[in-house]
Amino acid sequence: MTGTSAVVFVHGAWHGPWCWSDWVDAAEAMGLEAVAVTLPSHDRPGSSTRIWTRMAEMITAVSKAISDCTGPTVIVGHSMGGYLAQRVLERPHHQVVGAALVAPIPRRGLAATTIRMVRRSPGPALRALLTADLYRAVGTPDLCRAAFFTPETPETTVSSTLGRLQNESSAALPPMLVRWSRPDRIGTPVIVLAPERDGLFSVDQQRDLGRAYGVDPIVIAGAGHDLMLEPQGLEAADLVLRWAGDRLAEAAA
Repeated sequence: MTGTSAVVFVHGAWHGPWCWSDWVDAAEAMGLEAVAVTLPSHDRPGSSTRIWTRMAEMITAVSKAISDCTGPTVIVGHSMGGYLAQRVLERPHHQVVGAALVAPIPRRGLAATTIRMVRRSPGPALRALLTADLYRAVGTPDLCRAAFFTPETPETTVSSTLGRLQNESSAALPPMLVRWSRPDRIGTPVIVLAPERDGLFSVDQQRDLGRAYGVDPIVIAGAGHDLMLEPQGLEAADLVLRWAGDRLAEAAA
């Protein structure tokens, strides 16, 4: 392969490229080109206005970001971004030489997570689903912390994140419930990072996904779902980026 190698970061639901700021800086400090994708309609930090982006539009955006790179790439996808990375890689992308899935949506989709959120906060979760206003599921300090962080996460981190969360598309939800990822179609090397105290997806669910790829998940002790914003984030970034750098170096050899 020729051209400039790159690490392509894909954010998850309710988030935007801002969540990768520290990891982008870490990548550039290691001499890696970094691209943080903005998914369609996800350029509205702090907005509770509904959006109606379809999953197909998001997949197309990630595919285009990869195609715009001129050399080998590694995808780093968080949560819904991990799901998108897998959907993209179900079709051959020969320039993608690795994918790091950070707290990704489980192999069997979002059904168990939806039930977990309803049990934890029935009022907000049900209103979010019934009104197609998914911001209601995460849009308070307590809901934000429960979903994305731990009781020990600094309040400044939670409040800063809450101030930048935006609404998520209910039109993109059904595929994540019923159209599971298909690891058997993906030959790209994959690693899975599982935050130990993830409020959305369990470590067991990440082990299930890892088994489908023939890998054990890397469990990040004490971290919540938004690993890249947690105190453990830079340590995890170093691990992911060293792995990505190795994949890119092998592709360039």
